[in-house]
Amino acid sequence: QVIRLSQVGSDGYTASPSGAALDAMVAANRGALWLIGNEPDRVTDDAITQDEIVPAGYARAYRDLYRRIKAVDPTARIGAGNIVQPTEARRRYLDMVLQAYRDQNGGAAMPVDVWATHVYILSECDEGWGAKMPPGVSGVECADYDPEDNADVGEFEGMLKAFRQWMADSGYRETPLYVTEYGVLMP
Repeated sequence: QVIRLSQVGSDGYTASPSGAALDAMVAANRGALWLIGNEPDRVTDDAITQDEIVPAGYARAYRDLYRRIKAVDPTARIGAGNIVQPTEARRRYLDMVLQAYRDQNGGAAMPVDVWATHVYILSECDEGWGAKMPPGVSGVECADYDPEDNADVGEFEGMLKAFRQWMADSGYRETPLYVTEYGVLMP
């Protein structure tokens, strides 16, 4: 189950599904995995629509939706992340999410049952093709892949190992990691 997010204002959000519709879906799917956001780190354009939301907005949405889902079904599992690719820039985005969550919740750590990521090998540089830099992230060199890198198994493996290390360093060593999308997008 994926809950889509949209940015509203500087750090607000809307979610779909939400409210009574979400409650009914949760009640009908006891014990389900709920992924909060789909590529919230993906800056969108007219051709591609993803959830592009700043870290503080994602942290707020995650908290609100986590609490709402768990209130209806304490056995539900809640997944965070679902980022487009686990590069340094995306890990920085998630660092900012975790910090925003602590700031918004009196220093409490973000409760995560499952981390989720997509693994694509896409350029993050603002010019040209690819995923672009995540919203709110600066001071990190963009991953500048060529289309030919799209099927590099070594890079794929390296991204996952680096993400697992990030999880361990961030206090989520024992948390499962789901790869919810992957593939070769470029011919």
